[in-house]
Amino acid sequence: MGVTGVTATLSPRPPVATGCPRRGPSVSAAVWPCRISRVRSDRRSWARRDRRSWARRDRRAAVARLRVLFVCTGNVHRSVLAERLFAKWAPDAEASSAGTQARHLEGMDAATRSVLAGLGGEVGAFASRPLTAALAAGSDLVLGMEREHREAAVRLEPQAMRRCFTLKEFLRLAADLDGAGATPEETVARVAALRGRVAPASQRADAIPDPWGQGYDVLRDCATGIDEAVRELSGVLGVRGGVLGREVT
Repeated sequence: MGVTGVTATLSPRPPVATGCPRRGPSVSAAVWPCRISRVRSDRRSWARRDRRSWARRDRRAAVARLRVLFVCTGNVHRSVLAERLFAKWAPDAEASSAGTQARHLEGMDAATRSVLAGLGGEVGAFASRPLTAALAAGSDLVLGMEREHREAAVRLEPQAMRRCFTLKEFLRLAADLDGAGATPEETVARVAALRGRVAPASQRADAIPDPWGQGYDVLRDCATGIDEAVRELSGVLGVRGGVLGREVT
């Protein structure tokens, strides 16, 4: 049956949005690269964040593994002070101490405990112990108070030679070293490479003298000098205040 008096009208097809939504549906499909560019930019930003996150994790792991051994003669004054004061400045590292002529004795010397407490160091449980080959081999950095302590560690464990220094020697060699971004182990290796290239210092200059039997004031001055040295050491190794950069005051 025919239809009369009626005109069939077809509605125009609605336009299809082909461009970036914010620019309206009339924009040509050629503008699609703007959306692709944003996606690529986001991906690059995520990748950079991931790399920074992994770098922080790697550094945290490296610092947590760092083992520093301080050595003196009796493991009564100097190395004990260095161990506990370094731990104050670098709480994420592992600090320990030993003596070339030490005996196994429980408890910290009373005068050492007093000056250590005055400088904010931990005065908890302690036992003196002799230096052994195993202690030297198991440390990432061995720091004697004098050259005889460094040499004793090397005699016990020759393979640790590139990790053995006096505390002052290590700081002297590292003075002009740019260790930015390096792990503590990399810094130790770089400092070791400088030995023999930098003019040597006198034995006295590389030593922290023994305060044994010289009175409380001498011990206190020795402790203050050690505190300054290990604070500098924590900065050289990049571990001051912990891997998250918490400054200790």
